[in-house]
Amino acid sequence: MDVVGSEIGQKMRSAIKAKLTELGCYVDDELPDYVMVMVANKRTRAQMEEDLQLFLGDNTELFVNWLHQVLKKLQEVTVTTPLLPDVEIEKDKATT
Repeated sequence: MDVVGSEIGQKMRSAIKAKLTELGCYVDDELPDYVMVMVANKRTRAQMEEDLQLFLGDNTELFVNWLHQVLKKLQEVTVTTPLLPDVEIEKDKATT
């Protein structure tokens, strides 16, 4: 994994842990890791709700909705943009 991807992963993990704490859920080191694995495996919203119900109880739907909103925002800001043409090459061609 590249440095940027690793940094994003750590920030995601921290955000997940903070949200679980905010919801008053018991948080150990494994639960945020488990959520990250579900994200990496592209589990659906319904699958996540089913898998997390035992841990989060009544907060499951609220947490999964929050998580999917965060993932959607992250996807929107990380969409790659096409490379701009190399201006220096174009400039060199014009002068020769």
